[in-house]
Amino acid sequence: MVHYSIVLPTYYRFPFMEDTAIQIGPYWTTSQYRGRGLCPYVLSYIMSEYAKIKDYAYVIIRKDNVSSQRAAIKAGLIEWAYGFRTPGLLGKFYKRTVREY
Repeated sequence: MVHYSIVLPTYYRFPFMEDTAIQIGPYWTTSQYRGRGLCPYVLSYIMSEYAKIKDYAYVIIRKDNVSSQRAAIKAGLIEWAYGFRTPGLLGKFYKRTVREY
């Protein structure tokens, strides 16, 4: 496998997501194919296909995962918020907005 991306609908762990949104991720590219633009291409493709039926796409990336951040930026995504997770096995993620659009 060279790359995979998972597209998820809204669900309880991300209460900030609207019904008109999807979450892209996790996604991964094998090391020998990284740096070739494959991940940004796939993210752009997913967003263009879902744009027909959804208004927003979220990608949740750890702040220390610079490679994923760069791929998301190259795909045209912007930093909109940062989040935190509530404690516990079934913790939820919440956001703090960086920008309003």
